[in-house]
Amino acid sequence: MAKKQKKSRQAKDFAQSMGRRASALNGGWQGVPYDAADIYGQHTQSWMPPLWSADTERGPFRNRVVSRARDLVRNDGWAAGTVTRVQDNAIGITLRPISKPDYRALRT
Repeated sequence: MAKKQKKSRQAKDFAQSMGRRASALNGGWQGVPYDAADIYGQHTQSWMPPLWSADTERGPFRNRVVSRARDLVRNDGWAAGTVTRVQDNAIGITLRPISKPDYRALRT
């Protein structure tokens, strides 16, 4: 009988620890599924950012940002290397368009 009680106690302790672990990962679950949606938490209570589109936020400053970025690429080797690295990783180092037209369709 003592073994059964001990196993039952261990199972209960394990379930409680898993519940605490899940609760800690979920921010304590105060009725919201995500920590970012919590309005009562210590870190998010006074955090109310405006909801704008990305185009609205960058609109007035776009030309300034683009001109500065282009100037950096022209005059700074590190910036030029960074842009080249990103392009190479996205497109590939040797991108050569090879056109293979359908000659039968072009004859008519």
